[in-house]
Amino acid sequence: MNSASPHVATYLLGKTRLVFGTGRAPRRPGDAKSIHRMRVASRRLRVGFRFFGALFPDGELREILLQLQRVTQALGDVRTLDVNARLLRQTKRADALTLIPTLLAERTARADNAGVLLEALRADQFPARVRTLIRDQRRPLSDAQLHDAAADRLCALHGTVRKRFDRYRANGSPRAFHRLRIAAKKYRYALEASQAVFPESATERIAEVAKMQDLLGRCHDLEAVMDWLSGVRGKKPAQHAATLLDVFAEKYERRRADAEKFLKTSRQFLKGAARSKSGR
Repeated sequence: MNSASPHVATYLLGKTRLVFGTGRAPRRPGDAKSIHRMRVASRRLRVGFRFFGALFPDGELREILLQLQRVTQALGDVRTLDVNARLLRQTKRADALTLIPTLLAERTARADNAGVLLEALRADQFPARVRTLIRDQRRPLSDAQLHDAAADRLCALHGTVRKRFDRYRANGSPRAFHRLRIAAKKYRYALEASQAVFPESATERIAEVAKMQDLLGRCHDLEAVMDWLSGVRGKKPAQHAATLLDVFAEKYERRRADAEKFLKTSRQFLKGAARSKSGR
C-alpha cells in the first residue's frame, strides 16, 4: 500500500462510523443534530468513494454507492422536516405553531423509515462490507497515480461548478440555481477529501465554496418549507399555510438577493483548480 492509501482509509472509515456507528437511526425530534451529522457524513462518504474511486473495483463500488444513496435520501427526508420545523418556530407566529404537530407526525414516520432502512442494512452486514472495501483497496496505485487520478476528479468537479454557474447566470431558473448548489456541495466535499489525504492546503478555497454553499442552501431551506406548506390540507390549516407562504416568500427574496450579491462579487471558486497534478 502506498503512503497515501492509509489516509484515504482513515478518512472514509471516519465517515462510515458517523453514518453507521450510532446503533440505530435517531427518531426523536430532539435528535435533529444527529440526523444532520449522519446525512452529511453519508454525502461526504459517497463523494469520497467517487473521489478515490481509482482504488476500488467498479462493480463493488457501484453497488455500495447505490445503497449509500438510499441512506442519504432517507436521512434527508427527515432532515428537511427538521429544518421546516425550525423555520416555522422562528417565525414566532401562532399560525405557524399550529402546523408543527402535523409536521412532526410526518417527521416521525420518515424517521421510522430511515431507522428501518439502517437496521436492515446492518442486518445484511452492509457496514462491514463498506469497511472491507475501504480497507482492501484492490487496485494498488502509487502515490503519484492516486494523486493524478484525484486531481483529474477535482478538476472535473470544478469544471461542473463553472458550467452550472454559467448556466445559472444565463437563465436564472430555479433548476439552474439548484444544480449550482449541488455542484458546489460535491466540489467542497471533494476538496475536503483531498486535503485530508494530500499535503496541499485547500483551506481558503473550501471556505469560499462553503460560503457559497451556505447562501444557496439557506435559499433551498426556504424553498423546502414553502413546498411543504403548499401541500398542507384541511380548510383552517391551509389558510394558515397560505399566510405563511407569503411570509416565507419575502424571506426568500432577501436570501436570494444575498446569494446573488455573493455570486456577482465573490468568484474565487471559479478560478483554476486548487491542485496541480504530480508532474510525473
